[in-house]
Amino acid sequence: MAFVSQKRHQGPGRFLQWKVWLFSLGAILLLVGMARSIDLLVFAAIGVLAIAFILRFFEKEDEEDAYDDDDEYGDQDEADPDELRSSHDGMRHRANDAIEELRRPVE
Repeated sequence: MAFVSQKRHQGPGRFLQWKVWLFSLGAILLLVGMARSIDLLVFAAIGVLAIAFILRFFEKEDEEDAYDDDDEYGDQDEADPDELRSSHDGMRHRANDAIEELRRPVE
């Protein structure tokens, strides 16, 4: 079963660059530690990745404090299910047309 989030997307967040750098550092430490069988590097990588993970919780608090009901998305209504269904049907028809095109024999 798919779960749909009711939260509004607030953007990438202010710690995105930090998280990318920490993930990269953690991945490099982990790969080198595994290749060289150095347990200390593997544990350091786990620590760096844990710090990057923890940053996401500080980011959420800042986003909730900065949220304003009068922003550019605040006045929009919920998506109309009929519009979503018609858009989905259009994509389905284009996909079926593409499949039929692929099934045609090459001359």
